Amino acid sequence: MLESTVTVFSERSDRWRQLASLALLYEDERQIDFLAHAAECLVGYGWRKDLSALDILDAVVELSQSDPIVARSRLEKLVPVIESITEFTDGDETNHVRSQLIDVVTKIAPERLPSLYEHHILNDEYSYADECLIEFAKVMELTSPEGVALAHTFLDERSLEVLEKRADEESAARNLLNEQNAFLGRTQKASDESSEVSEELSEREQEAAKIDPTSFGHSDFTNVVNAASAIHYKQSKEFMAKWLHYWRDNGKGLQSLESIRTYFETNERTSNAEKILDEAFLVSISIQGKEAAYPWLVKAHIHGHGWDSFFTSRERILERIALASEHYPERWIQYILDTSEPEPFYQRLGYSFIVGTNYLVRFLMKVGQVELADKITSSLIESLVEEVREQPIGEALWFR
Repeated sequence: MLESTVTVFSERSDRWRQLASLALLYEDERQIDFLAHAAECLVGYGWRKDLSALDILDAVVELSQSDPIVARSRLEKLVPVIESITEFTDGDETNHVRSQLIDVVTKIAPERLPSLYEHHILNDEYSYADECLIEFAKVMELTSPEGVALAHTFLDERSLEVLEKRADEESAARNLLNEQNAFLGRTQKASDESSEVSEELSEREQEAAKIDPTSFGHSDFTNVVNAASAIHYKQSKEFMAKWLHYWRDNGKGLQSLESIRTYFETNERTSNAEKILDEAFLVSISIQGKEAAYPWLVKAHIHGHGWDSFFTSRERILERIALASEHYPERWIQYILDTSEPEPFYQRLGYSFIVGTNYLVRFLMKVGQVELADKITSSLIESLVEEVREQPIGEALWFR
């Protein structure tokens, strides 16, 4: 069974260990082979649930912007592993990796979505099949007989919402949506209907919100941070930025920047203040120029964990990478080296460098290093495939 069935790595290594013990008991010469398999499980993959597959999928999508054919070949090698990821892990969290694969197939090889849908149906994976249908509905040709026939099967809100979004720009989608609404007796949602839910501020946050950030002096960033930490977290960045912009507009921008710099150099914990660093870069480049502003961008990336896919806001990271590629394209390798250091607190604890795979490839693509981005993506795929070589993973026939 171990040689023909993909199983959870932790259980797999334990089973090989048991076989090795049994072989030792009966003096069977296969004991060494069984131990080698057990070691392969531990060394190759171990007990972890590797979510780096999400980063690799994103890297492949980035490559497709430059060379769709190369990206497709990279994806073809990756697909069998992703399809099996919920078999060699317990599926907790990694089940989303397979959902991400559906999204990537839509972007790179949309013509394979019907085959993937059929694959999921045949394997009783109806949730993934539904996701395939939704993604296909976003890209299918609505004027073809097949597209019209498929759209007439849309009965649930998720699929109908796809038609609603396409109806804003496509008359074919609008006509099909009207037909389905009439058939179902469905009333279309109002376009201005808001799904946002307002958050009530606590009494402490309400009091803190009354504080005017411009009441603090240009060298008083420490108290600005203390005041910002008391208000609602969604407003703290705006609060600190308002203080910085006020003093910039009043000719004290350099002094305010120096106050921010001093705060980060003298405080061990700075998580409450790191939101200001991106704004500090923009202020610095406007009054000092590119050369003086560069350290602020580096500092913002380090303190904002800018190479980490799961730690900070994706939107903020993408904005920062765009700024780096716009203002310092010739420094691309230096920027990677400078921002790979951990923040000072973790440096003192002996932490090593940090470079995230997802945003690294995206950054390289933006600065024109396409060949290097492809090499890194290929290495990441090779590494993942090598890690799971103990598993009898077959081909993904649906992708052919």
